[in-house]
Amino acid sequence: MEERRARPVLHRRDEPPAELQPHRGDGGDEPLRGGGHDGVDRGGARPDPRGTNGLLQLGTLRARAVRVWKTGVKPVWRLATRSGFSIKATEDHRFLTPDGWKPLGSLAPGDRVLLQSGEGLFPEDGRLPPVVEEIAARAANRGHRYRFPRTWSEDLGFALGWLVGDGWLRSGDKDRRVGFTFAAAEREAMEKVEQFMATIVGRRLRRVLRPNGVYHLSFHAQHIVEFFQSLGVGAWQSHEKRVPAAILRAPREAAVGFLRALFGADGTANFTPDSNAYVRLTSTSRDLADDVQKLLIHLGIRSTVYLRTKSKPSVFHYTTVGGEERTYRSQHELFEVSVSRSNVPRILALIGDWLAPEKRDALLRHGYYSETFEDEVIAIEPAGVEEVFDLEEPTTHSFVGNCYIVHNCGEQPLLPYESCNLGSVNLEKHMVRGKEGKWDVDWKKLERTARTAARMLDNVVDMNNYPVKQIEEMTKATRKIGLGVMGFARMLFMLEVPYDSPEGVAWGKRVMKFVEEVGYDESTKLAEERGP
Repeated sequence: MEERRARPVLHRRDEPPAELQPHRGDGGDEPLRGGGHDGVDRGGARPDPRGTNGLLQLGTLRARAVRVWKTGVKPVWRLATRSGFSIKATEDHRFLTPDGWKPLGSLAPGDRVLLQSGEGLFPEDGRLPPVVEEIAARAANRGHRYRFPRTWSEDLGFALGWLVGDGWLRSGDKDRRVGFTFAAAEREAMEKVEQFMATIVGRRLRRVLRPNGVYHLSFHAQHIVEFFQSLGVGAWQSHEKRVPAAILRAPREAAVGFLRALFGADGTANFTPDSNAYVRLTSTSRDLADDVQKLLIHLGIRSTVYLRTKSKPSVFHYTTVGGEERTYRSQHELFEVSVSRSNVPRILALIGDWLAPEKRDALLRHGYYSETFEDEVIAIEPAGVEEVFDLEEPTTHSFVGNCYIVHNCGEQPLLPYESCNLGSVNLEKHMVRGKEGKWDVDWKKLERTARTAARMLDNVVDMNNYPVKQIEEMTKATRKIGLGVMGFARMLFMLEVPYDSPEGVAWGKRVMKFVEEVGYDESTKLAEERGP
């Protein structure tokens, strides 16, 4: 392969509109799409006084979202990081960084954000989509006795993985078919797929050996094609391939079976003593690379997507994980999903059975650097105005969105046993008529109220009766207070400003900036008077 350089690439897939794109744990890679998921992966970090950055990575915890809602139509931005991950979010949505929570609008290229660092939630319902029943019924009406599976299995996942990796689907004409391709060294995989397909058609089909030494296993049947289409397989060219949509909602065993077959068909592994060791998947489809990357990190395996830039269309030579030498001619860009560092033993635990034994053993003996599950921001770009969503996880106030750890919108995290005193200023009571009879904000009164409220809330910390000693000690140690506003809509009405107008948004920013600055200033004075 004639190659100039390999670089991480900006995610280019157009996700559906969302304030954030939750990952598999809360419904796939589209916002709250469902598909049998009603759980959510919670963010994997908490304060750690021993760490230099105050955070200790813990992996993911599992919980359910107690509330999901639409937040309106808003400007969104696309954040992309060096490993190839990306997400669309509003500028005020907060991301977990090594330095704590930061809104997207305050991040810049070069900053680092935290990624999902442990295995996420998989659905427990193993039933296939209802359309499979309909396909089976249509086939029976035509006299075909196909025994389509009704539930997910590792074998079904494996068949889908090999079909996407080294197979094809043709539809739309009389020559519709599903086919699988196997090299001579891939007899074990061929036997596995052949046995699975025999459970559907009721008999084994004859393998066809081509002059180039490659075996074909082909099924010329409309309902067989429809079955695989119902699970998300398309009549794709190589650069159009995707992880089938149904796999992104399948139980763990099916997802693992899919990855075993896909890496067995199109993966490669390399080990250089005293140097590097990695497992890679190569594809001309950026979408397939992105899908696999998300599927891997949901299994706790971090990877990086690289673009292999060539000086000209070339012939690509590589060795499969089974040890087969292959030549790959491509007119399209090549993408690699590369698994390295301490992620290699993790992926070997999933797909190691499909590696050549000597290469698998060498990879397992190799020493690896630990994985940090941090990623560098490389781009933040405007992504238009779209309908956005949010959800609430009440325990940690955080969850995994498109592999990033993001915060519940508008929530302030608390330490163990910590409490927070909250108060709101009624803006309607801080309006004054001018000489011409028009209403305006009484800024002097608002300042007095904000300063008084800050002191009053700080007094509550000392005067409150706490139910347990630990809450009293922690609350008095951190002394968190929260000062907000109410009556904002009434204030805009009095100002004769439409609520959903740019001017209304500007008023919201102006008022909250004023309250924030006054509150911080009064808090500083309190610290000087009463001590930190």
